[in-house]
Amino acid sequence: ATLATYPLDVIRAKMAVTSKSATPTVVDTVRFLMREGNGGLRPLFQGLTPTLLGIVPYSGTTWLTYETLKDAAEYMPGGRETTTNKVLCGMVAGLVGQSVTYPLDVIRRRMQVKHEGAMWEVMKGSFQAGGTRALFKGLSLNWFKGPLATTVSLNTFEYIKAFVQKQQ
Repeated sequence: ATLATYPLDVIRAKMAVTSKSATPTVVDTVRFLMREGNGGLRPLFQGLTPTLLGIVPYSGTTWLTYETLKDAAEYMPGGRETTTNKVLCGMVAGLVGQSVTYPLDVIRRRMQVKHEGAMWEVMKGSFQAGGTRALFKGLSLNWFKGPLATTVSLNTFEYIKAFVQKQQ
């Protein structure tokens, strides 16, 4: 799924940072990107490596945090299975998962927008220019969106799992 939709993410990122007169439509943006790649599709996949490298650590960290917090929630008022506790566990899991993998997201965006080179070159350049802070630039803004999306996903999974188990 990531491979199939990734060019759309690159197009969106490029359109977000380009003036309307330079690339007013999706088609114009694709043409512009393909010209950058000398007629190839490579620019449509800039930043794919950090995206793929971040999927497993993000998912693993998020699920580990979520399940660990749910176990600890047994000792909270209402216990492990209250909706409030599940939502709180999901939000914290989202915060942790995003925070751990956020540097890869920064590198991906820089590769998509600036076409600065290979992943390690971009990471090294970012670190040299701004230290560790450069790799976490904008993280606090993601803390608003990410935990909400994560808790919705995790709790939807929980409700569907419970529904399926009742049907069996």
